[in-house]
Amino acid sequence: MKSNMKNYVSLWEMQDAAVGLLPGLAKDYYQSGSEDEYALRENERMYRELRLRYRVLQKMGDVDTSTTLFGREISFPLYVAPAAFQCMAHSEGEIANARAAADRGVGFCLSTLATQPMEEVAAETQGRIPLWFQLYMYKDQGRTRELLQRAKNSGYQAIALTVDAPAWGKREVDIHNGFHLPHGMWIRNVDPDGTETLPEGDGSSGLSDYIGTRFHTVLGWDDIDWIRNEVDLPIIIKGVHHPEDVRLAVEHGVDGVWVSNHGGRQLDTSTATVAALPDCVEAADGKLPIVVDGGIRRGTDILKALALGANAVAVGRPALWGLAVGGAQGVSRMLEILGDEFRTAMKLIGAKKVSDLKPEMVVHSGWPFAGR
Repeated sequence: MKSNMKNYVSLWEMQDAAVGLLPGLAKDYYQSGSEDEYALRENERMYRELRLRYRVLQKMGDVDTSTTLFGREISFPLYVAPAAFQCMAHSEGEIANARAAADRGVGFCLSTLATQPMEEVAAETQGRIPLWFQLYMYKDQGRTRELLQRAKNSGYQAIALTVDAPAWGKREVDIHNGFHLPHGMWIRNVDPDGTETLPEGDGSSGLSDYIGTRFHTVLGWDDIDWIRNEVDLPIIIKGVHHPEDVRLAVEHGVDGVWVSNHGGRQLDTSTATVAALPDCVEAADGKLPIVVDGGIRRGTDILKALALGANAVAVGRPALWGLAVGGAQGVSRMLEILGDEFRTAMKLIGAKKVSDLKPEMVVHSGWPFAGR
């Protein structure tokens, strides 16, 4: 671990350091994907396949990286994505992560499976940034209703409903490890008093076992209506991959779409999210905002996603690496690196503000939106 966070100059350096610091159970859980992990690797690889076309002599001075989503401004178009069990990376977990997001002026989304209570996480941000709550629906409707009301009362400004988990992806590393929460660590969102945990898997993943017994996985569009009746907050559906589902989201009055393949942890060999993005943007037709995650490791990745029509991006694993190497300071440095890289990329491509980013700036010979 480097004592000076400034010594990290890329997210890859942070990842390498974090892998050396994290306990095996946590490292394997954070790093792994489902089955052969093709989707996991493809998310990153596809950004490398995309090329950028830039303009010159644009009188580039300062650039404006800020954007607004649901009426709230962020310093650049990025949300810290929901990731479960962050106290495995650092003792403060989600609290440190939210503090760093607030200090850098980006959005933050908290997981249902957090290891810190949502109220304490929200209090850490002091209302300075947009806060979203990621929701897994429980079979016990009363428990889901309580989560929604607590989120609203704590100051969360949107609900991000995960919709890509009708079954739990086969995460073979977690099965081999019998994944479970370390002793003394709890699912604090579900039970703030600290007694909710995972079963210790015997030849299985404790998380998979928990999901199978507790979560309401047979979701349909009527569940959107149920949530809307329970809480007056914007609803974003997270885990969308197909343009037809985006069209249905518009029809059903969903407020936003999050293009995601769960970080390559659900359906293996699914298309990289940045490859799915253009069709989803076309289907949305400007009627709702689109967030995309998966494989974003550089400021140029952010620029490519925004040029292809996303309104914002989200990063999950990089925040965990930041936590592992330096708690809130580590996450803050991770966000600083991405923000600086994004600002530089905007200057180099000739874009003075986020709305200047256009699809023709991105080239891939095999894709229909290749520059012509």
